[in-house]
Amino acid sequence: MHAAQHHLPRITHAHWTLSWFTHYGHERNYVPHQLLRRVRIDRIERHLDPDRLPLKSMRNHTIAVVRNHPSHREASAAANARLVQRYVQAGLRIAVVVIGDQYLESACGERPCTQSERAAAAGQCRHPLWRCCETRDALSQLYRVAPLVLRNYWSSGCAALPNVIQVPLGVRGSITHSHRDRRRHRRLVWAFASRHRTATRDAMVAALASRPRLAPFYRAYPRGDDENFTRSLCLSSFALCPSGEHVDTWRLMEALDCGAIPVVDDASMAYYRELMPEALTRHLIDFGWRSGRRKLGVTSGGGGGGTEYRPGRPHNASTAEALELMEALVRQPSALEVRRLALVAAFEAWNGRWTRRIGARLDLLSDPEVAHERSRRSKRIETTAALGLYLVSGISILLACATASGMRSAHH
Repeated sequence: MHAAQHHLPRITHAHWTLSWFTHYGHERNYVPHQLLRRVRIDRIERHLDPDRLPLKSMRNHTIAVVRNHPSHREASAAANARLVQRYVQAGLRIAVVVIGDQYLESACGERPCTQSERAAAAGQCRHPLWRCCETRDALSQLYRVAPLVLRNYWSSGCAALPNVIQVPLGVRGSITHSHRDRRRHRRLVWAFASRHRTATRDAMVAALASRPRLAPFYRAYPRGDDENFTRSLCLSSFALCPSGEHVDTWRLMEALDCGAIPVVDDASMAYYRELMPEALTRHLIDFGWRSGRRKLGVTSGGGGGGTEYRPGRPHNASTAEALELMEALVRQPSALEVRRLALVAAFEAWNGRWTRRIGARLDLLSDPEVAHERSRRSKRIETTAALGLYLVSGISILLACATASGMRSAHH
């Protein structure tokens, strides 16, 4: 266990300035040390008002962190769009990290308001904010102008934009875990903590707690996290990751970071199948609870709509099947460990790929010639490694054939 992963190699060619135009929130550690952990960051700044940033304070190679869901302490989507426009017009390299946009309708501005929607929303732009036509217009401008945008919360509309990389949430605290931590022996079956109650969470916790074979476990629900939760999570084989205000949750990446198998509801499973590779999601447990969600960001108690989500593949796991699968795995510790370690390997491979992709795109934005040369060099190394593997395989086959031939000759 260690703090931010400073030991990882930094792969970007240029040095970048990280400028916050929003409050830190849970993302204070996540952005520089998880999302951008392969990026050379020389300076971290904070500017609360994008419109008041003087030209002399605008630095080349800036990564701006923004939120587009305005409140009393946030800049608006329009102010963020103007900020990016100023950098681009000044000829400065800029990338944007968008956090906290889980409630926005038309998250990347891909669906402008119709005339009827504009007429209906006239004079009512303050509520609900995520349906405001002015916000959607500003989002359209932001995503049209920004050379590169990194954003949380997967959306089908954003997936079609070539300048957008959709990235997972991370670990909320300052502690992440190592390869060795994820392979540590487990003495608990499952763990969960939250102070935010929902029907899905109530059902999942009650179902697992009622099964004697799924004990011992650690539960801090609904009282919330305590100092023992992270330690208990990293000693558990399974981690409950039900939907909260959004189908995506920090709990999932915290579970994967600890090496625990996530147990998710059906809406979350469909969502993660879009965000993550099948090599990883195949190891998750689909609890099968039908939460009735058809919009991202809808809480069990009602509330605003979010980005429309269209699941790509059907999934038919039922709650009973999920519980039976977990009990069967607990009865066979070797099978449980094989599944858990396969999950860890798939997570580490995927986690490395998407962070390297961010570094490569930032290099391309910074200096296309250097980026292309590094890409060509990387492909040559991969080709050489593949040829070496084929050569070793060929030699092994020849040696095996020669050995078999020698044995036949000796026999005769």
